[in-house]
Amino acid sequence: MGRSPSPIIPTEEGNPFFNTSYEFRYGKNDLIRKGKDGAIITTGGMVSRAVQAWQKLKEMGIEVQVLNISCLTHLDPEAILQAAETGAVITYEDHHIQTGLGCLIASVLAEHGLSIRFRKMGVTQYGSSGKPEDLYRMQGLDVDSLVQAVIHEIQKK
Repeated sequence: MGRSPSPIIPTEEGNPFFNTSYEFRYGKNDLIRKGKDGAIITTGGMVSRAVQAWQKLKEMGIEVQVLNISCLTHLDPEAILQAAETGAVITYEDHHIQTGLGCLIASVLAEHGLSIRFRKMGVTQYGSSGKPEDLYRMQGLDVDSLVQAVIHEIQKK
């Protein structure tokens, strides 16, 4: 959906999260932000949008995790289960909602018999072209839509 450059992901202190001391470990996920009220599980270019949503939610007094899934073919079930301990998980991706990250996370949750609030956010239709921000908004994947989805799922816990 977006072919524009991705912004640098900052730590809560404002330093680059993926800095020169960052060590990529295949199949290990990155906890970008900590939180207890819910979890946004995301990947790739959507991480920066999830961090923007995290900031807006924090200003409302809502603390959510942001978990970056670095390898879709090698999930880290422990990190996913820790995110599930918040009671609400929202997957957030710019891939098709029926075949992407959300389905993989749903499988992990189901295989472990977890009954939590869960929502998949992703692409639901193809064919549009335009500026990335417009496309994300058309798909309900803009930052404000994510904020509203998180609030809804947390309220339903």
